[in-house]
Amino acid sequence: MLMSAKVALPRQIFGHGFMTVNGQRMSKTLGNLIDPIAAADRLGPKGQDPLRLYLVKEVSFGGDGDFTWERYDERYNVDLANNLGNLVSRVSAMAARYRGGRLAPGAAVSDQLARVGEQVVADYRRTMDAFALHEGAAAVFRLIDATNEYIAATAPWTLAKDPANADRLTQTLFDAAEAIRLAAVLLEPIMPRPCREILRRGRRVGRWTESRSRRTLA
Repeated sequence: MLMSAKVALPRQIFGHGFMTVNGQRMSKTLGNLIDPIAAADRLGPKGQDPLRLYLVKEVSFGGDGDFTWERYDERYNVDLANNLGNLVSRVSAMAARYRGGRLAPGAAVSDQLARVGEQVVADYRRTMDAFALHEGAAAVFRLIDATNEYIAATAPWTLAKDPANADRLTQTLFDAAEAIRLAAVLLEPIMPRPCREILRRGRRVGRWTESRSRRTLA
C-alpha cells in the first residue's frame, strides 16, 4: 500500500512481544485481561507515569513480558516511593533547613557521584541507542541508589552539627541535588510529569547547574 501510494518505505519496523498475566496469556475466556486505564488509575491521577516506568523497566523492548499486580505495586513502592521519592524529599528538606533553600558548589570538591553519573550517562546512551529501554531505565536507578548510599554515608544531618564541616555539607547537598537533576533528565522520556516536577523544584532550590558537576554529569 505504501509503494502504491508512492510513500517511502520505513527503514525499520519494531514489533512488541506478548504480555502475560501471572504467567498466562491474556484471554477473555480466562477473564484475566488487564485494562491499562484501570492499571494507571490504581495509583491515582498521575498513574500513567508509574505504569509506563513499570512496562519500560520490567519488560525488554520487543520481548514478552509478564504483569502481576503484586509486582506492579512492589516496583512502585521500591523504585518510586522509597528510592526516588524519598531521595527528592530528603535532599529538598535538608537544602531548605541547612542552606535556606539555596544550593551552590562548595569548596570541598568531591567527584564521587560525578564519576557514577558519567558511567550512568554512557550506559544510558548506549542502551537507549540499542533500544534496550529496560537497561537504560535500570542505569538511571543505579545513580539513584548511589545517591541514597552517598547521603547515608556522608550523613549531612551530622555534618550540620559542626560549623567546621560547613563546606563539606554544602558540597554534599549540592552533589546530591545534581545527581537528582541528572536522574530526572534521563527519566523524563519515561516519566515526563514527575520528572518535570522534580526539575521545577530543583530550580526553586538553587543553581544546580553552575559547577564541575554540571560539566561531568550533564
